[in-house]
Amino acid sequence: MTRNEAFNSLFEQGFDYQFYLSRSDRHEDRMKLSYDETGKLLAEIDQKSLDTANGTIKVLCIAENWCGDCANGVPVIARLAEEMDQWDFKIAARDDHEELVELYYTTAGRKKIPVIVFADEDGDEICRWTERPLRSYQLLKELMEKKLPKEEYMSEYRKNPELKPPQVTENILTELLNLATRAATITAILPKKR
Repeated sequence: MTRNEAFNSLFEQGFDYQFYLSRSDRHEDRMKLSYDETGKLLAEIDQKSLDTANGTIKVLCIAENWCGDCANGVPVIARLAEEMDQWDFKIAARDDHEELVELYYTTAGRKKIPVIVFADEDGDEICRWTERPLRSYQLLKELMEKKLPKEEYMSEYRKNPELKPPQVTENILTELLNLATRAATITAILPKKR
């Protein structure tokens, strides 16, 4: 199976955010906070910036409800997708498609989620976003460099406000909007396939 076929298979079997929520039995408070915060942030963004990201693209989010990073990221992309009337947005359950994820959607050989793929109408990938924003990785790197015992590391990790909504939400939204704008712009200038 090619990458394009894998994308289209996952997309066809995908579902909407409401169904994703109905499957969720963890992180409900964090998902609601992330979703609501995204709505507030979107209200502050000028319409022209949103319009440039609103191209004819397919957006696939590979995620699972048990994942904390998905609890931060999936509501952001779902809420952003609600603003984009030209997007076709779906969520695919990673655990239902492990073989395809291992083949095409790993990061440095690891199955990191969420994976958010921006593709053209044919399902050809343009760009993707994975797991967490750059600022979160930077904070985790700084924390790891302290070489703390595991319990202390976990305590500092859990209490860092930049790794949780609402702070992480803004970083995720900024990165996703940049990628969406890139995808929408690229699809607008690509010649149509014959």
